[in-house]
Parts: sequence; structure tokens; C-alpha cells
Amino acid sequence: MTDKLRFRTRSALLAERIGQSKGFVSVTGLIQFVLDIVAWSSAATLALVLRAYLQEVQNLGDAVQDKLYRALPIVALVQAVTGYIVGIYRRRWRYGSFDEVKGLILSAFITTTILLAIRFTDRSIDAFPRSAIVTGGILGLFFTAASRYTWRLVREQLRRPSELTAKKILIYGAGEGGIQIVNTMLR
Repeated sequence: MTDKLRFRTRSALLAERIGQSKGFVSVTGLIQFVLDIVAWSSAATLALVLRAYLQEVQNLGDAVQDKLYRALPIVALVQAVTGYIVGIYRRRWRYGSFDEVKGLILSAFITTTILLAIRFTDRSIDAFPRSAIVTGGILGLFFTAASRYTWRLVREQLRRPSELTAKKILIYGAGEGGIQIVNTMLR
């Protein structure tokens, strides 16, 4: 056996073992939470920068920096609490499923609504723009959904058996039922 083939064999077995371990499952919730906070923070930043750019602000960094320092902790806190209450951090649904997308939409809507309510009570001269909150909510939903779908694809690839560990079977004439059986066996 060549060194390259031996490395591929060990890598495939290790990836399969990691994907099926219980420790991997418990870490995924924390990783997903951190990814969501990063996604919402990035969405708020991008929305604010986009608004300042479209208004042709001269010094983009100064115009955005102070607002972000004040707003990002609030965005992260509101999104984390809302996500927990809705259930996206309590593993109620399978990652990347339509049920979870429904939860993400609800969480994004509630988060955006709460942030708008907080904004309406903020009477400072340099308040976070309402349009950036709405745009950030839409971008936050997109980023969190994209990260969860990508995470699901990665997990499914890690859990698939490799050519070395898989056993060949023949499913004949089963139609849609056969497709479901094969998909279940690949998990």
C-alpha cells in the first residue's frame, strides 16, 4: 500500500470517527452559537457600512466605528436570547432543515423588531440607523441560514462511510422508499 493511499485511509477513518462521536455533537451547538453571533455582527456591520457608502459619507471608518461599538453588544445579546427562546440553540430541529429555517426566520423577525424598538427609544444624535437595522436583520437571517446549511453539509460528509468501511448492497425496485432507505443508511 502506498503512503498516499495509507494517508487517505487513515484520514477517512478519522473523519468518520469524529463525525459520529458524541463529543462532536455537543461542540456543534457551541460552534453554531458562535457562528450565529459572528453572522449577526457581520450583518450589522455590513448594513451600516453599506448605508454610509450609499450616503457617500466622507470618512467611512469614523462614521461607522462609534455606532458599531455601541450596537454590536446589544445585537449579540438580543439575538442570543431570542435564539434561545425560539429554540434554535436547544437543538429542537435538525441543522439546515426547513423546521429550523422557520425558527431562524422567527428569531430574525423578533430580533429585528426588538432592535427597532430599542432604536426608537434611543434619542441620541448618533443613533444606529433604522434602515441599517432592517437590512442587518435580513442579512443576519441569510448569514445564519447559510452557515447552518453549510454546517449540515459538512456533518453529512463526515458521517458518510468511506469506501473502505462501507458495505455494498443492492436495493431493487423500491422506488421512493428505496431512496429513503439509502439516505438513512448513509447517515
